[in-house]
Amino acid sequence: MIKKTLKNICLSPKKHLKLFLGRIFFYSKIESLTKKFKIKQITKDKIEIIYYFSEDIEELDNLDKLIYNLTILAEEYSLLILTREQKASKLFKKRLFKVLFVKRLNDLLGIYNIVNPKIIIYTGNNYKNFQSLIYNNAIHLYLNNSLKTIISNNQIKGYDFILIENKKEMDKIIKNIIRIKRDRFILIDNDRQKLITAIARLMEFRDLEIENKGA
Repeated sequence: MIKKTLKNICLSPKKHLKLFLGRIFFYSKIESLTKKFKIKQITKDKIEIIYYFSEDIEELDNLDKLIYNLTILAEEYSLLILTREQKASKLFKKRLFKVLFVKRLNDLLGIYNIVNPKIIIYTGNNYKNFQSLIYNNAIHLYLNNSLKTIISNNQIKGYDFILIENKKEMDKIIKNIIRIKRDRFILIDNDRQKLITAIARLMEFRDLEIENKGA
């Protein structure tokens, strides 16, 4: 052990750097293989919906409402939650959802290409949402979990459709954000069946769009 330590001390700066980079490559390779294994395990069933979460979980408004909606979707469809924050991953895993933590943009887009989701759902307006919006082959759907967040942020225009609970909320949003069209809103009236039906219709719409794109 002493000889090995002395040998490392006596290495030239160039060899130290080579040794350091070699270790980084080794551990990054292990991390990559582990992530691929997790993706393979999670995506044994066809994933239809991804819930993309990039917020700080402690700053999320109305967590119980979000969990309720996600539970409904997980009961009806194959749902995967992607988070960009470790605390959020742990919380969602405790609720028995399928969850992957994604740190890098390339990993995120790689997962989308593997899974090929029909719908990607968002709640907050974190800037990292726009990294996810790069993906072209899914419907990007904003689920209104906090009226305060949605009406104060012009980023809502970046999503294809907005699920909203009632007409009064929709009118407030349209009033506060210029140049946003009513036909992008889907009213669900806080109703379980309307939520399920809206998602089913959006899936059909997405499949038709993909078919037309390939024609």
